[in-house]
Amino acid sequence: TLTEAVESCYRQNIPTKDFEIILVDDMSTDSTRELIKDIATKYTNVRYTFHTKNMGGGATRNTATSLARADIVFCLDSDDMLGTGTLKRMLDLMHDKKCDGVGVGRSIRFRGTDLNDIEIILDHGYAGKRIPLESLFQKDNVSCSLYSVFMYTKRAFNITGGYPTNHGFDTQSFAWKFLCNGLIAYTCPDAVYLHRVHFTYSYYIRELRSGKLNFNWFTTLNEFLYFFNTQTKQLILSFNLNGDKNLWDEICKSDNVFINNYQDYVRHETEKYKKNEIETLFKTNGNINVYDMFWLGTKYAHEKNFEAAYHWFKRAYQNNLTVPAEFFRALQHDLKNPGQSTETVVRQIMERSDFRKKTGIFYLTRKVIRKVHEMLLQNYTSLRKKLV
Repeated sequence: TLTEAVESCYRQNIPTKDFEIILVDDMSTDSTRELIKDIATKYTNVRYTFHTKNMGGGATRNTATSLARADIVFCLDSDDMLGTGTLKRMLDLMHDKKCDGVGVGRSIRFRGTDLNDIEIILDHGYAGKRIPLESLFQKDNVSCSLYSVFMYTKRAFNITGGYPTNHGFDTQSFAWKFLCNGLIAYTCPDAVYLHRVHFTYSYYIRELRSGKLNFNWFTTLNEFLYFFNTQTKQLILSFNLNGDKNLWDEICKSDNVFINNYQDYVRHETEKYKKNEIETLFKTNGNINVYDMFWLGTKYAHEKNFEAAYHWFKRAYQNNLTVPAEFFRALQHDLKNPGQSTETVVRQIMERSDFRKKTGIFYLTRKVIRKVHEMLLQNYTSLRKKLV
């Protein structure tokens, strides 16, 4: 599919001299590297690089963006294609609105290798309009175009800190980081993205089937915990990530998830601002809630300031933060039997490896049912092609 993806870039009504294509191979184990070299030989404005170990989707997108010499970037997944003239329309809208990002207006999801075998056509919301932060909840079946790949400036990319590399929802999390930092994006009504489905196991499907759906949503939302009201914070932090319920679905059931003044935090460097605000408040009167304590712990952990992270996690635990036992198991052990390094304790809290394990008869049964469904679907697809 890579050749088709690259070829679609040359149908964008943009002169070849005005764009470059960067191919990043995330330690493929098949013949992709040789194919990339062949493509670069055929097209002079193609550059490429190879990861020396598999790093995941977020890291791969970050590598591509960091290598880009242009000020404007679009990440095209290697199994998808762009509709003719899509990038030119998006580029024109970006220049017209002087915005930071532009999403596609229509996603055509086609099966396998046949562009005419369409599963669904999805028209994204806010066509020609600015995309609000609230669109991330996709209420009333209005989809947010930023949950897919979209066009953005390198300045905006640097403000967000790039795609996340610590979990598998790189595009979903990037959308949150984009809008929560006050960056401006529009949906381009005539931009078409050709999304290939039911061909191989996609990155998203692999994450889903490995049991990481709730873990990925938790990690995404925890980064912006300060936006949510107390009820939503409690739901996020106390949710059984290893259970059958979907964290995202449970959050979306409520019409009121944000704090009243959440718009005050929609700004560049909002996390840095929030962190300073919380610590100033604590130094002034010593009164901050357990959710802010936990959020500070995670922020310091990401910054590799393990002493500060340990301090705030310990405070949250001692102030009876209601979370699943797996969160503070390492901390509980260390408080009873001191000896582990602070860094080790904090890393174990952040990893929460128990959340990723899907065991028991329920998950095994569901896995068998899913396998049978796949076999039936494959047989149906094969028969359908023969009949056609």
